[in-house]
Amino acid sequence: MTGAQEATDRPAKWLRRVARVLAVIWAGYWTFWLAPPTAEFLGLEEYTLPYYLTIAILALPFWVAAAIAWRRESVGGVALLVATFLLPWLVTASLPSYHYWSLGFMVIWVLLSLPIFVLGCFAGSLFLVSWRRSRTPATPEATE
Repeated sequence: MTGAQEATDRPAKWLRRVARVLAVIWAGYWTFWLAPPTAEFLGLEEYTLPYYLTIAILALPFWVAAAIAWRRESVGGVALLVATFLLPWLVTASLPSYHYWSLGFMVIWVLLSLPIFVLGCFAGSLFLVSWRRSRTPATPEATE
């Protein structure tokens, strides 16, 4: 590897590492925030096999998107963005149907979910930028 290629690979590697950390934080957050209340709402007893299977099934899309992004930045970045944009539907579907959608509830919901939504978008975008930077050929050095 030449010096010019190594210099262009360093920012791409840094972006990839930061994106991986953000993707793991993002998936872990949704595992512990979205899945357990949904399992409890379904009437499952805590610390039983069906309870843990429900949590695993609900958290699976987030971890699959993070794992794909870990291995292939281009496909995984898009998968993270798609999963992030599907989150409002998943959160809404996990809420009890008898819950009133008051203005105060909506403000709280947006304030609680917006930072992690931005984190998922940021991680997916970083994966795409990292992939693009690692694929861009280095400029040839002057031969004078």
